[in-house]
Amino acid sequence: MEKIITKELVEKIKKISEEMFDDCVAFAQKLVQTPSISSTEKALADLDIAEMEKLGYDEVIRDDFGNVIGIVNGTEDGPTI
Repeated sequence: MEKIITKELVEKIKKISEEMFDDCVAFAQKLVQTPSISSTEKALADLDIAEMEKLGYDEVIRDDFGNVIGIVNGTEDGPTI
């Protein structure tokens, strides 16, 4: 089944993006300011985990290699972006 992106959906995404802009910039600044030399990225991964949990990701995992994986479960009736 093909999903149609409506003008209303685009406007909603634009509005949410504008509302979150300052928080996104602040988070990006925090990431850049966090030391993360190769093999010492734990502090950066911790920031990612905390942000994903704050944003309400359904699941946040740190694998055996230190990679952070965030999962957001969608719904079948909602649009896919």
